[in-house]
Amino acid sequence: MKRDTHATLSTIAIVGLAGLFLLVCSFLALSAGQVFQRIDNDSAAHDTIRILRGYLTNQIRRHDMTGSISIRPFGDGDALFLVEGEYATVVYCYEGNLMELFADLNYHGEPQFGDVVAPAESLRLTAENGLTATVTTVEGESYEIFLPARTEVAR
Repeated sequence: MKRDTHATLSTIAIVGLAGLFLLVCSFLALSAGQVFQRIDNDSAAHDTIRILRGYLTNQIRRHDMTGSISIRPFGDGDALFLVEGEYATVVYCYEGNLMELFADLNYHGEPQFGDVVAPAESLRLTAENGLTATVTTVEGESYEIFLPARTEVAR
């Protein structure tokens, strides 16, 4: 009888330790999943900012000639008009996206016809010693991007 009790207690101890090991492993797996998700979300937000910064910087550098850069209302607020002869590349926010539209200088159409560049809730532009673009992401975070221009930005 003592042997059966001892064997039963050993079995209970082994099963208990195995159960504890299973709980610890499950907890670690869940924690690692949450950490990975948080890192992935942060990475996506930084990728969006890198896309916006690179896109705006390259557009300004490409159009940095006298009279080629101006700020006018279009879409959901301010828009960057980058003039190329009789046409302009218009950069603006519309329905949660930074948009680009290549159109005739006198185009007064609808902003939904542009191409999506990246998700962005709003774009605010100011022209003082270059161009400052304040971009608000769809997550609600605002980033200020200063873009030095060799020429004056018209308002």
